[in-house]
Amino acid sequence: EIVQVSILFTIFLRAKNREQFGTGNFRFKKKEFIRCIKVGGPNAVAFGVGIAAWAFFNDLVASTGILYMTALAICQNYFFLFYFFTEGMGKAISTITANLIGAKRPELVPKLLLSAIKLHGIFICVLAIPLVFYSKPFINIFLDNNASAQGIVGLYEMADDAMTWIWGTIVFNGIFWIFMAQLTAAGDTKFLMYLNMISSWTFLMMPAYVLIDLLGYSPTLAWRILLLNVVVMSLFVFLRYRSGKWRKFNIID
Repeated sequence: EIVQVSILFTIFLRAKNREQFGTGNFRFKKKEFIRCIKVGGPNAVAFGVGIAAWAFFNDLVASTGILYMTALAICQNYFFLFYFFTEGMGKAISTITANLIGAKRPELVPKLLLSAIKLHGIFICVLAIPLVFYSKPFINIFLDNNASAQGIVGLYEMADDAMTWIWGTIVFNGIFWIFMAQLTAAGDTKFLMYLNMISSWTFLMMPAYVLIDLLGYSPTLAWRILLLNVVVMSLFVFLRYRSGKWRKFNIID
């Protein structure tokens, strides 16, 4: 992190950037600082709450036994491996949306989101090959030459089933990121904070705790619950976008 910050700060202070963008003329501005906190703070809280729910969810699955936790861990590795595409696309959407709003061209935002959905559709179609139709070699990466993993009866079959559900989770997680990024650029971050806080615990932790821990249902419900959570979140951010309330926010005077 120190290396990355140092490189970026060096580029920030290059002579060309100082002359063209005035990057050398920086100082603390209380008003802008508070504005950044108001916009970015809710997002930080939202992600913090979401990560906490994810941690409790993993702990709950781990308590059910090594079979279920290992299958979930394999799938989560692939979820995070391909997460770069979703996050990168979200950053691009936020940047372009902010430019469109700043240029007083919000009518172009729907076209941008449609392009993002098409791009995401291509990505998930390609991703279906390793996760749904040809998952065996990708699961065996974790099982081959791993005596402790090979000794777990039923692990391959369970991981194979979970990979399909994780693919579905990636499908809707991408949709969530598309609209979340657009709302973030518009400054509608308080809505995202409340959505993350409510959804992560109502549709992720609560069903998992009640169905798996209290009622004793199979822990294989875990990957279905993950999908349920992102479906609900993607639906709500889409409805928020459709409501048009994001047009009323004014981050830049």
